[in-house]
Amino acid sequence: MLKAFSNLPYDVQALIWVGASLLLSYLLMRLTHRVIGFEDRRKHHEEVGFIFAVVGIFTGLVIASVLVISIDHFNKTNEAVENEANVIGNVIRTARSTSSELSQSVNTAMIAYLSVVSRLEWDDADRAKNLAAERAAINDLSLVISKYEPKTIRETNYHAVLLAQLTDLYRARRERGFLAHGVISPQIWTATLVVGVLTLWFSSLFGHESRKLQFVMTSILAMAMAIIFSLILVFDRPFQGDVAVSNEPFTVIIHHLKANQAWFKKNAGHSQ
Repeated sequence: MLKAFSNLPYDVQALIWVGASLLLSYLLMRLTHRVIGFEDRRKHHEEVGFIFAVVGIFTGLVIASVLVISIDHFNKTNEAVENEANVIGNVIRTARSTSSELSQSVNTAMIAYLSVVSRLEWDDADRAKNLAAERAAINDLSLVISKYEPKTIRETNYHAVLLAQLTDLYRARRERGFLAHGVISPQIWTATLVVGVLTLWFSSLFGHESRKLQFVMTSILAMAMAIIFSLILVFDRPFQGDVAVSNEPFTVIIHHLKANQAWFKKNAGHSQ
């Protein structure tokens, strides 16, 4: 259910968060007005204001900390995708420098790998199928490189570099896979949401003569926290929804590889 919610457009997610916060604010105020009379709340208006200031600071720190963690996770994921794309580019260039025969084999295997990777983390519905295809593609690429027998000293040197870059690719692949999962645990989510609800409830203890004014102020606070919670969820799931890490670094390489293959085939046909 959470995955389905995360795949919704961010505007829809934000509206749902805001709508839920407004409903919660209304219910909390109705409950408070029934349990504690206006005169009792008005007598302790100043004490409530002082305590609310302290509670508000505490709540702000908690929510801000969780938001910073999720943003940092999103940025690391974006860097991991770009790093893997850079490593892939290095593998392609080194294979091209090694030999034209190896270069064409690596290009073919790399297109298969990139075609899967460019949709693996972004297509959650077929993740298991894509994961198996990615594993097969990276194994094929590894076999193409490891089974190649260099014919000259120059090829031997480049091939050694290529094997080291293949190790870097495996490392970058694992890092991207680790970051695909959210870092905000259900326990942290629960604690943060409970703190937010308690803060909203505490704001209803003010003894305002105008219930409409009090509801407006509480609602503004609730909507602000709801928008922050929506951002936390978006950044904590970097490959889902319309606010996601882009797979463009992979698709750009696929485009260049296919263009190169077409160029080689065209020139090979002319040479014959």
